[in-house]
Amino acid sequence: MPELNEPVPLQDLEGLLQQTLGGPLSVQVTDWKHLTDPGENFGSLILAVNVNVTKNGKPETHHLVCKMPPKSDYLLDLFNSPMAFKKEIYFYTKIAPAFLQLQMNSGITENELIKLVPQFYGGRMGLAGGDKFDSQASIVLENLNYSGYSTKDRIAGMDLEHMEYGTRELAKLHAITCGYRVLNPKDFAETIAPGLVPAHNDVAMQCVMEMIGKAVDNLKKMDDAKPHMDKVFKTLEFCEKTEKENKPPIERWCTFVHNDFWVNNMMYRYSNNNKILGMKMVDFQLSACDYGMKDLIFFLISSAKKEIIDNNLNDLITLYYETFIDTLKSLKVDTKDFPREEFDRLLKECAPLKFPQCIMMIQVIKATRGSAPDVNSIKNSEAFLSIGKGQLYEDKLLHVLLTFVKNGWLAN
Repeated sequence: MPELNEPVPLQDLEGLLQQTLGGPLSVQVTDWKHLTDPGENFGSLILAVNVNVTKNGKPETHHLVCKMPPKSDYLLDLFNSPMAFKKEIYFYTKIAPAFLQLQMNSGITENELIKLVPQFYGGRMGLAGGDKFDSQASIVLENLNYSGYSTKDRIAGMDLEHMEYGTRELAKLHAITCGYRVLNPKDFAETIAPGLVPAHNDVAMQCVMEMIGKAVDNLKKMDDAKPHMDKVFKTLEFCEKTEKENKPPIERWCTFVHNDFWVNNMMYRYSNNNKILGMKMVDFQLSACDYGMKDLIFFLISSAKKEIIDNNLNDLITLYYETFIDTLKSLKVDTKDFPREEFDRLLKECAPLKFPQCIMMIQVIKATRGSAPDVNSIKNSEAFLSIGKGQLYEDKLLHVLLTFVKNGWLAN
């Protein structure tokens, strides 16, 4: 929480809001706070800011979420913040509107539009404007909490109802992208593709490799994991080899992949009797162009309760495929080039490639609340290597391995 009367650290909020609200306008911040607890978000500072906006003499209240870069130099490098902010601003200003326009051009009515993201108010790379990045880089969105949205418990995982809903929404995002390429290939290359350049850098890859190494070391100590360690090492070697080969993918299946689609990056809205009414996705800075099955596998493994993974995995995969096809049909796209047999084959090929991310991210997803350091104090990867521990973490790590074994998702 900010100190009493401490000013909001975001400068020139008026300029940001004018991007969508127009101007001239005056903005008065009524109150603000840090929105996420330590360990819930490392890549940016998230502020909840409530403002009174006056335009043409008419006052309005807006509840905002403002994303700003972390203050730690290490985290700025780790998340490649200049590229990450540029990508996410591009997503909200170019890609998200293009996806809505595609649906409207296909005859989908306003009430049926698939709106998967929060309202965007404004974004910038820094106070100087243009692509010059500084500590005042920011993305301003609606505060979904005021619209009744909330995040599920990352440690507990999600039940079948939430997993089914999330699976359908993910399939819609992927299908809209594939449909866009089919219907508007030239505009796809000019508008969508530029926003899907990966943001990883050497610092990030080094941290990822250290976290994967830690997870493997933890697995080696577990009796139930020992019979499968040979396949674990073969899978990691397969992933490294595949990345170096850089084999051209089947383009028609390549889509907008979120790359970090798990519990903390989605919010659900409910009716008075607790029925799910909607879902929004957030945090698009890691997005890339790749097979949608990769998003699906990581989502299912990272976000579902154990019993859902054990009993409903194949049903959720089928639900994803059927929703993907239905969404393409709603866009009037011929689905003969997206057969189930090819989908199943590609999912099988993609699964081993997601194993490293799954075992790495368990350290974050199952981190004990309060165990993570303040983001401003993180100076190296040791902070990330310290959070994955405890029985919940070990149980989930082993379950991930056994799930991959059960489904034949490890390399031979």
